[in-house]
Amino acid sequence: MEPECQYDLDITDPAWSEDAGGVVKSVLEAAPKEIRVQAAEAPAQSALSAQLLLFLRRHVESGGGTFSVADASPAFSEGLSLLGLHDLILGTAEVQQ
Repeated sequence: MEPECQYDLDITDPAWSEDAGGVVKSVLEAAPKEIRVQAAEAPAQSALSAQLLLFLRRHVESGGGTFSVADASPAFSEGLSLLGLHDLILGTAEVQQ
């Protein structure tokens, strides 16, 4: 399968909360060069979901790709901060602009 250029991941989709591991498997099978996470209405994430997002970020970036989070909701951002993963997943303010 030829890699797609971009993968849009909507973490407000029920599939993410019900089977985040299955979603990650689908993303890996697609082998995108860019992952864009849609998080405008996203609630705080569980520790597992946050770790899976971090895994996806590191995976795509290790292959020379890019990872970004669009319009992270306050609950999403605060939840990542409480888990100590805010900067690792969202990057710094300068990176996300």
